[in-house]
Amino acid sequence: MRARMSTECWGENEVLLHCSQTLIWNKLLDLFVVMKIKITLLLFAFNFINLYSQIDQTSILFKELKTRDSLLFNVGYNTCDLNQFESLLDDDFEFYHDEAGLINSKSAFILSVKKRICNSSLKPSRELEENSLQVYKLEKNGQL
Repeated sequence: MRARMSTECWGENEVLLHCSQTLIWNKLLDLFVVMKIKITLLLFAFNFINLYSQIDQTSILFKELKTRDSLLFNVGYNTCDLNQFESLLDDDFEFYHDEAGLINSKSAFILSVKKRICNSSLKPSRELEENSLQVYKLEKNGQL
């Protein structure tokens, strides 16, 4: 807390001038304090945003995920190489499809791909868009 100068603002011109200067100084100090608070809050916000920002695209984690993403879709999905699914997916894999609902095992998911994608006469394909992958590292071993 700062103390304000107290000057009676009446009387001679010199006293009035001093009073005006004091009032202006106090207003500037108030503005300075407000700006200091705003800058501090902005810096805090930017630091918080950086905690949850995308990891660097040259990092090992990003490169590994990009490679596996390509293997899963370009090789596994597009060519129906089900061995890619077998090797890339965890045994505890779960998938939620907007129409079929929950698929709660790796084997059920692979079977679904085999029946609905690979054996379809109108087989769909996926094309990965270059530079569209975004990776946000989960802290605390992925616990939300």
